[in-house]
Amino acid sequence: MVDRRLLPLGGSLALHALVALALLWQGGDRPEPRVVQPPAIQARAVAMEQTAPARQAKAAAEAQRREQQRAAEQRRVAEQRRAEEQRRQQRAEEQRRAEEQRRQREAEQRRRAEEERRREEQRRRAEEERRQKEQAEQHLLEQRRLLSEQAAAEEQRQRHAEEDRALTMSHAALIERAIIAHWSRPASARNDMQAELLIQLVPTGEVVQVSVVRSSGNAAFDRAAENAVRRAGRFPELQQLPSRVFEQNFRRFRLVFRPEDLRR
Repeated sequence: MVDRRLLPLGGSLALHALVALALLWQGGDRPEPRVVQPPAIQARAVAMEQTAPARQAKAAAEAQRREQQRAAEQRRVAEQRRAEEQRRQQRAEEQRRAEEQRRQREAEQRRRAEEERRREEQRRRAEEERRQKEQAEQHLLEQRRLLSEQAAAEEQRQRHAEEDRALTMSHAALIERAIIAHWSRPASARNDMQAELLIQLVPTGEVVQVSVVRSSGNAAFDRAAENAVRRAGRFPELQQLPSRVFEQNFRRFRLVFRPEDLRR
């Protein structure tokens, strides 16, 4: 495209060229040269006539240039906006990915914490079951031990009871024989008479008190029984008894007095 600003200059040059050709042509017919003044006024007139279109062309070119600049600026701004939007979207995407990664890390941490909690709960339950099992076994062993000890104690108690019973019976028979040996039968005594006596003794076997707690129905018989105990006075065999046997059976000794010579 030809620059419109060059049109007036081109026209002026063309006009000058035409004038020069005319002068040369006229110089060939006339032998004497003459000086011809250049048509400056006409050139100026042409230049003046073409000034308004040139200004218009220049203005149009300037307007076009400005329009191009404005379009270029708009494109630049649009590019900047697109670039900013891309950067914003990129930042948003990076933030989204970072947030997603953070959520994934937190979810992984929660999952690991839950797994650790379950493992710890399993360990605690296993430990509790083991402890309860040990306690149950210990309790069972303790129960068995106690039962064994109780059985042994009961066996020993029964053995001691049998021994004590045998000692009591043998020493009771000894005391009864000693009293009967000191017995003096009253004339009013009859068959099947018996009196229950309460005899208080000390560990040395000495009699400290005697009384009738159940009468035979015959006062002479009862007094004869009391007197027989007092005459016996002491039973030294009782000193050989274990203290528990003496305390349980002979500290206050009850004797049913039935002399042998009345049993017939």
